[in-house]
Amino acid sequence: SSCAWQKDKSKPSITMPQEAKKRIESMTDEEALISKDYFAKIDRPETAIKCGQRYLAKSSDQKTCAQVTLDLIDLCIAAQDFEKAEKYANDYKTLYPGSAHLQDACFKEIQASLALINDCERDQSKTKQTIELANDFLKTFNNSEHINKVNEALKVCYETLFESERGIIESYLKRHSLTQTDHPLKAAELRIASLKEALFQNVQSGAARVLDLEIKLAQIQKKDLVVQSKLQELSTKFPEFAAQKSVVAQ
Repeated sequence: SSCAWQKDKSKPSITMPQEAKKRIESMTDEEALISKDYFAKIDRPETAIKCGQRYLAKSSDQKTCAQVTLDLIDLCIAAQDFEKAEKYANDYKTLYPGSAHLQDACFKEIQASLALINDCERDQSKTKQTIELANDFLKTFNNSEHINKVNEALKVCYETLFESERGIIESYLKRHSLTQTDHPLKAAELRIASLKEALFQNVQSGAARVLDLEIKLAQIQKKDLVVQSKLQELSTKFPEFAAQKSVVAQ
């Protein structure tokens, strides 16, 4: 059971309302609403979230429920509970599709989803989901004040995805050197082709980075003419990138 009445010493200027002294599970909807606002003001987002959840469980006032759901997204982000923030943003989209605040809920869903993506060495399904949310947002709200931030989120996602793919390709090349079998090289070749088709235009120096992988593969395959041709292409099209790569010197 949750006890809401423990005092917060950091904000003595705000007097705790009587309603906030009650146990959360025995609050009425009005008491839960007053308590949610109080705990949000004194930076106790976890307790404010519980009060907001209590309100949603007790109330049938759709207008206030919509506002509380919106508040819960912010409170969950403040509490760094991004999974819950994403859930409430999704609830808001489903329950209030005609709302004037829909754009904000969708933007916050992207923020929460972005916070949950794994680094490039682990599963990327969350990254792909965030890309989907961001692209949907850009299509639906093409005049939004959040467009720059959504594009930044996309940039992070595409970079993470690219690096994940690059890591998988590098691991295939290493596997070949250990096993001396052709299967890892074929797998690497398919991955490079897929990367070339789907991702490289969305990341910084993407085309150059794909060329670099193609050169590594061709070197292992001992395709000297391909290596020379790709090195030439890299040096001509991307001289700054080529200058940084030791592969040029090989």
